[in-house]
Amino acid sequence: MSYQTNRPDSIEYCECWTRDGLQSIATQVPTERKLEMLHGMIDTGIPEMEVTSFSHPKLLPQFADAVDILKGLRRDHDSRFRVLMPNMKGWERFEECCKEGYGAHKIILMISASEDHNTKNFRATHEEAMADHAAIMKRAHKIGVEVVGCVGTVYGCAIKGDVPQADVDKLTHFYHEEGAQLLITP
Repeated sequence: MSYQTNRPDSIEYCECWTRDGLQSIATQVPTERKLEMLHGMIDTGIPEMEVTSFSHPKLLPQFADAVDILKGLRRDHDSRFRVLMPNMKGWERFEECCKEGYGAHKIILMISASEDHNTKNFRATHEEAMADHAAIMKRAHKIGVEVVGCVGTVYGCAIKGDVPQADVDKLTHFYHEEGAQLLITP
C-alpha cells in the first residue's frame, strides 16, 4: 500500500529556548550566558529565534535584561529574532530598541482564549487585550515589524477546562483582521 502525502517544499521553525524555556526557571540566568547560548544557535544556522520577553521585570525577572539581550545579539548573520510583547508598556520599551537599531524582526502578541486565564496571566479581559494589541499592531506595522498573533489555551485551560470555540474564533479573526502576518495556536 502506498500513501500519498502533500508535503510542503520547506518548513519554517523558530527556536524559543531563551524565552519559553527560561520563563519558569527560578534561577536567574546571566545575560552573558543567554547571549552565549543564542550566539551558539546563530552559529548552527537556526533561522529564527524567540529571544526574550518584554514582560514587566517584576512579574518575570528572568527577562529584566530584554533590552540588553537585543543590544548584545550579533547581527552578522541571516537569523531573525522574535520577542514576546505582552502589552503597550512592553512595546514602548521595545520601540526604543528599534529606534536605536537593535530591535527584532517580529513581535508575538498573545491572548488566551480562556478569558479566566488571560485575566490571571495578563491582567486584561479579551476586550482590553484586543484594544491594546490593535494599537501595538498599528505601531509595529508602521515601523516594519512583523506581528505573530498567538491565541493560547485553545485546547483547554488549566483554570477553566474546556474553552468555548466561539472565543477561539473571535481571537483568531481579530488577529487576522488587524493584519498579523502569522497566527499560532499553541
